[in-house]
Amino acid sequence: MAQNTSIFPVESRLIRATVSNGQLASLQKKGVEYMHNAAMPGVTPHDFEWSKSEIVMFPVVGPVDTDGDYHVSLGDERYQLDQHGISRALPFEVKEHNTTDNLVRLVQSYEGGSIPNPKSGGDNNPLKLNWVPYTLEKTLRVQDWGASVTFHLTNNSTKDMKYMFGWHPAFKIGGTKEKGKLTAVNGEEYSLMDVVDVKRTTGHSAIFVENANKIKYTNGRYGFEMIATGFKHFMLWCPDPFSSMFCIEPVTHLPVRDTQERNYLNGDYETLKPGKLAYFSVAIKML
Repeated sequence: MAQNTSIFPVESRLIRATVSNGQLASLQKKGVEYMHNAAMPGVTPHDFEWSKSEIVMFPVVGPVDTDGDYHVSLGDERYQLDQHGISRALPFEVKEHNTTDNLVRLVQSYEGGSIPNPKSGGDNNPLKLNWVPYTLEKTLRVQDWGASVTFHLTNNSTKDMKYMFGWHPAFKIGGTKEKGKLTAVNGEEYSLMDVVDVKRTTGHSAIFVENANKIKYTNGRYGFEMIATGFKHFMLWCPDPFSSMFCIEPVTHLPVRDTQERNYLNGDYETLKPGKLAYFSVAIKML
């Protein structure tokens, strides 16, 4: 099996995408870049930019400090997790690179047990993470209209697995922050400056776009539309006012706002039976 550090390009007549370090690190239409390239070799993001091109958020979307001990319970079992879960801490390896069908298929397999927490070192953040066994396949396919990313999640444990699921891709602004605009299918509209300023204006780290499966981003002639299947909402985030990137994150569930109740098992989650599979997909259509 090829290692996740290899670079795998896939392209159609108009679109070229690159998987690097297990992430969609580049997505171009006619040479114009749409992704934040932090996962590409030799790229060092600025201090005020995110260090990834994308991650999967599973089985948690958002923080998990329940009374400061960062645990999640499934029945009588307790599991140690941190912000956005365990998937972000595990590698994806390339299972298939098919240039005829313009796709790259990656797999993340976890058999249980403790792994190092990349967020350890903060206030009370756990040193280790653990969860129930699962397999996650992520497939990137390109066509002339853009790219699709599909996810197949399998519960390999003997337990009913409660979970949230989300994808966290980072995009280039593609112009000035003042001209960026986001429009959701539910009619909600935001300027990119709303996203940049959300922490200062509301105290929250992201904008929640509820009950929407489609969102459009434009910045002059630059832009794309994201259509999500299997998800319910979006989160909009920018790490810093000086950053040249921002994120549109489709999620099955939104994090709890109340800092006194940050356990994700608050009655709003999905349940996957042992041996069963869940499916999610995102289409990114270039404008």
